[in-house]
Amino acid sequence: MSHSEVTVVVIYKTASYTRVKLADYLRQIASHGFQAQNARSGEVSPSLDLAPTEVATAEAIPCGLILNELMTNSLKHAFPDQRAGEVRVSLGPRQDGQVSLCVSDNGVGLPEDLAIRQRHSLGLQLVSDLTKQLQGTLEIGPRAAFNITFMPSTDDTPATETRDGR
Repeated sequence: MSHSEVTVVVIYKTASYTRVKLADYLRQIASHGFQAQNARSGEVSPSLDLAPTEVATAEAIPCGLILNELMTNSLKHAFPDQRAGEVRVSLGPRQDGQVSLCVSDNGVGLPEDLAIRQRHSLGLQLVSDLTKQLQGTLEIGPRAAFNITFMPSTDDTPATETRDGR
C-alpha cells in the first residue's frame, strides 16, 4: 500500500467525514512513512508528542502532506553516513486557540544556503503552499525545526470547499 493510499484509508476509517482526530491521523502517517522511508531499521527513530486535536478534514489533509514531506526530508538528508538520530513530531493547541504542528530532527542541520534552496525546492515550496492553504504561518527555526501554526475552523466545512467559499 502506497503512502497516499494509507492517507486515504486513515481518513475514511473515521466516523465523520468532516472532522478528523488529527493526532491519530498524523500518528498513522508518521508510522507508515517511517516504515517506508527508514531502511536503516532503528538507527533513526521517531518521537511523537501528539495532543488530541480535532480539525476539519480540509485541514487534516494538508497537515498530513506537510508531515510526510518534512519527515521524508529528514530521513533523506539529516542523517548521512549511517548517523543515528531522532525525528520529532509534536502537535498541540496553543493558548491563543491556534494549533501548532512542529517537525524537527537532531541530524546535521539545515544547509546555510537554505533561503536560496527554498526557492528551488519543490518540497519546501509544497510545505509553504500547504501552510498558506491552512491560512497559517511557517517558521523555520534553528537547525532543522519547522513549526506550522494555524487557527482550526470551528465549522464542518466540507473538504471540497476552502474557508473563503471556493
